[in-house]
Amino acid sequence: MCVADFATERWGDLLELDINPLMVRPKGKGVVAADALIRMKG
Repeated sequence: MCVADFATERWGDLLELDINPLMVRPKGKGVVAADALIRMKG
């Protein structure tokens, strides 16, 4: 949800958002982003 919130709040300046791989942990343990790329305007 945090990534979705980030993208929604900054959609006008966001050029690219890539998370790969995104590992889903057991129920209640969340997820882990092993690598991410975020490109913004400017």
